[in-house]
Amino acid sequence: MFIFKKFGLMTLFATLLHEIPHEIGDFVLLLKSGLNYKQAAISQLITAFGGITGAIFALTFSSAQDAGNSIEFILPFTAGGFLYVSLVGILIEIKNEKNFRDSIKQILFLELGILVIYIFQQ
Repeated sequence: MFIFKKFGLMTLFATLLHEIPHEIGDFVLLLKSGLNYKQAAISQLITAFGGITGAIFALTFSSAQDAGNSIEFILPFTAGGFLYVSLVGILIEIKNEKNFRDSIKQILFLELGILVIYIFQQ
């Protein structure tokens, strides 16, 4: 049971570290695309509601035993997808970065993120 709590906390922490800047970035992109603050906020709430609805659906129609059995198959695909999308975005930014110090900062934070995952895994 302890491993599920540890895994849950690690997932929560990683999700928050990923989603908060991601949602702020999406909000800014919506503003730059011509939406006003209210329209951008409503758009963000609609997409968040979709995610919450999916999570509730998955939790409602799955038992704890099924979730425990499914995790070994779902986690590698999900983690791989997140890593692919994030690394593709980061590597393009690092490649196009004109300031060497900013490139070094991005690489260091990428490595810090990997270290945090490693620490929580232990």
